[in-house]
Amino acid sequence: MLRTRQQALTQYQQQLSLILNCVANAEVYSYPSGPDTYVLVSRDRSNSSQLKLKRGRHTLYLDAHQIIQIFDADNFRISTVKYIYVLWDFRPNERVIDWHYHRRQKNSFEAHLHIRDDAQRTGHPLVSRHIPTGRVPLEDVVRFAIDEMNIGSRDSNWKNILLQTEAIFRANRTW
Repeated sequence: MLRTRQQALTQYQQQLSLILNCVANAEVYSYPSGPDTYVLVSRDRSNSSQLKLKRGRHTLYLDAHQIIQIFDADNFRISTVKYIYVLWDFRPNERVIDWHYHRRQKNSFEAHLHIRDDAQRTGHPLVSRHIPTGRVPLEDVVRFAIDEMNIGSRDSNWKNILLQTEAIFRANRTW
């Protein structure tokens, strides 16, 4: 049973670290951004701001951050106010795909993804558009990285870790 706001925040950070450590040497830290609101940022333990994901001889990068709000003074429940997860190619500054959840801006969807082509090679009409999605748990991003992008997992038990953390997420989500 959680007794303090700090315990809830610490437990949530540990859960995000478990998820991200399936693919990277990650740590998650937080800082307050308002009353009962915190920014959670991941970084590689080698002090890089982006998580390094091994894909054979190449490296992809993952940027993951959330803004959360702790509510319910009795149970210290956490709600995601915003997330941005960005998968970068091994070439400098070339994003592959971004998952976003944030309040409506300029008629964009609250939960959406962006297909990127920072090098502007394809000129495809979907590049940088707001493609609607449901809300995407971080576990799905990690699962996508391993299953679809051939990122090497750092833990042979990664499927069970993601199932366990996702079960906690689904049991406590507010939407």
